[in-house]
Amino acid sequence: PIISELSKSSIKPRHWDEVIEITEVAFPYDREAFNVGDILNSPILEFKEEVEEVCEGADKQLQIEMKLRELNEFWGRRAFEFAPWKNRGVNVLKAFGAVIEELEDAQLQLQTLLSMRH
Repeated sequence: PIISELSKSSIKPRHWDEVIEITEVAFPYDREAFNVGDILNSPILEFKEEVEEVCEGADKQLQIEMKLRELNEFWGRRAFEFAPWKNRGVNVLKAFGAVIEELEDAQLQLQTLLSMRH
């Protein structure tokens, strides 16, 4: 299980650095020659819980990154329309209620992400 955890796409170099710090084994994760044998020949199982915690954190961080990317894409392509207000020469935002609702939803999502431990 620990090998499958470490092979997930959520594991980034910063997570390998944490594993190296925990195990005190310099895994050559950034080299093409890095293989399962490097992990099996290490004392990584002695640190199973700590390494699994790093992997769990990596999964949660990936979820946060994906949600932030989703919010950024949504608001990046969102177009706002304005219309004159009562012939006074002042433009106001059209569909004001819907925009405020979307902003509040995005704000709630961001607050949830900020409150997450990872």
